[in-house]
Amino acid sequence: MEETNMSVLTEEQVLPLPETSSGRKPAKKRKKRKAKFAVFAVVLAALALGLPRFLEKGAESDVLGLSDTTVLSYSDLRSSVSATGTVESAKSMTVYSTMSYTVMGVHVEVGDYVEEGQLLAELDGEMIRDQISSQQANLNTASKNSQAQLQAAQDNYNNFLAGLENGLNSTLLSAQNQVDTAYDNYVKAETAYYRHLESLEGNANTAILNAETTLENAEIALEQAEDACELAEEAYEDAEEVYEAAKAAYEAWGESELPALQQAEYAKNSAYTQLTGAEKALGRAENAYDLAYAGYEAALTNADNALADYETAMDIAWDAYQKALTAQESAQKSVQDQLQSYANTVASAKAGTSHAGSYEAIRQLRADLADTKITAPCAGTVTAVYADVGSPGSGLLFVIEDVENLVIDTSVKGYDVGTVNAGMKVIIQSDSTGDAEIEGIISRIAPTANKNSLGVTDTTAEPMFAAEVRVLTEDSGLRIGMDAQLDYIVQEVEHVLTVPYEAVYRNEEDKSCVLAAMEQEDGRYLLQEFEVKTGADDDLDIVISGAGIVEGMRIVHEPETYLHLLGQTVEAVARRSTMPFGM
Repeated sequence: MEETNMSVLTEEQVLPLPETSSGRKPAKKRKKRKAKFAVFAVVLAALALGLPRFLEKGAESDVLGLSDTTVLSYSDLRSSVSATGTVESAKSMTVYSTMSYTVMGVHVEVGDYVEEGQLLAELDGEMIRDQISSQQANLNTASKNSQAQLQAAQDNYNNFLAGLENGLNSTLLSAQNQVDTAYDNYVKAETAYYRHLESLEGNANTAILNAETTLENAEIALEQAEDACELAEEAYEDAEEVYEAAKAAYEAWGESELPALQQAEYAKNSAYTQLTGAEKALGRAENAYDLAYAGYEAALTNADNALADYETAMDIAWDAYQKALTAQESAQKSVQDQLQSYANTVASAKAGTSHAGSYEAIRQLRADLADTKITAPCAGTVTAVYADVGSPGSGLLFVIEDVENLVIDTSVKGYDVGTVNAGMKVIIQSDSTGDAEIEGIISRIAPTANKNSLGVTDTTAEPMFAAEVRVLTEDSGLRIGMDAQLDYIVQEVEHVLTVPYEAVYRNEEDKSCVLAAMEQEDGRYLLQEFEVKTGADDDLDIVISGAGIVEGMRIVHEPETYLHLLGQTVEAVARRSTMPFGM
């Protein structure tokens, strides 16, 4: 089980403590011990029985018990997280055998050091030797027809290969003819397409040229009709103005102006007739232009449609050519597969003549015979022997481990993963090594918490992360299989002043302080408050520093008991009575 022994607190991280009746905040206590509850119960009982005597005698409220103080001295402080584990070898090798032959001899014992390749045990190989002799005899009496089969297969292969090399294979010839035909069709379609496209891009298409000429003539006629209509409109407007002037003169001067009015009216009517004719001619010119424009667009559309038809024909011819190429590739692959089939037959016939299967069977038997000699796969110390003379030799036979290179198989609790890291220093102890502190280092922490038998993270228990600690101390006295106690060293500080954790309290200004007993010349002690800055702690003691904090200073480690005497000079006794009524 792991136990967190320390968390580093800065001055800003210390939470305000509840105030006492004196207005000051008591010291922060991280742990409450059962012994304090017992003492508290005894005090309550004593108060109940001896309260009258206490009232008569009075409390020792102005006496300082030196046992309630601590004298500052420099020391080292270590912050750690505790855990347990089991000693294992960093390099362990199990020796197995899959053979069930009887063990004929075992040549090592537990504790023996062996080199790589050293003989550990021997299995009975007589049956394997008999099989080798039988296989060798079968090989010597192999079939005499294998050479004839090889010759026939070789002839078939050579004949087929000669047809390919001389271009006489009918499958390939047919495929090539289809490719050539498809390519010729594609070239023709492509030529027709680009010929029509060039006629369009070079303005050489007769239908478009004729329609374009008709449109240009209609456009000229339309412009001329528009000009004639515009002139007729202007002439009519001028004739109308002359008529209006003649009419006004007639109305003013009478019959003498009648000939001029009649002449003006005739001119107006003549101009109107010309205007009407010009407008009708303009309408006919507009209709002719619209028809010519429609004819031009139709010629363009027809040309585009013809180009699309040519393009479609070219695409169809291209697809047919591609399919012919694909068919040719398929034919080539089919021919190659056939050639390979002949080659495989030749290879199979050769294998029959070489008797490779028989040779392989003999080779495997000889390898099995060699495996009846059980040898060490690596150098190390034999830590377990399971081989037994006369018993089957299958399964686990030996365990070889490096007993000089040790690791501790352990784990880290989920809430400590953020604090404990690979590479962190570890102090190792065990019951068998006494108080000796063995040095180690965390070599590995699993990236995920332990999983249950189903392979998923176990949520029914506290998450644990498998870890490994490498033992660094040589000749540590540890042995494989021992239980070990571990301290993951989170922080170490040297040559610092420390006080019990309870000696630090928060004053009325919410500052971290300690209560110091400053010895006076008369042997009495002045109770004085000092502001401090706190540092690392180990759950029991905490590092303090600040102005006036020096080695040899006497610090009260139960300040709430004496805060009401702050600033006063008091008597000192070796131990202040907690039962003022004399018990």
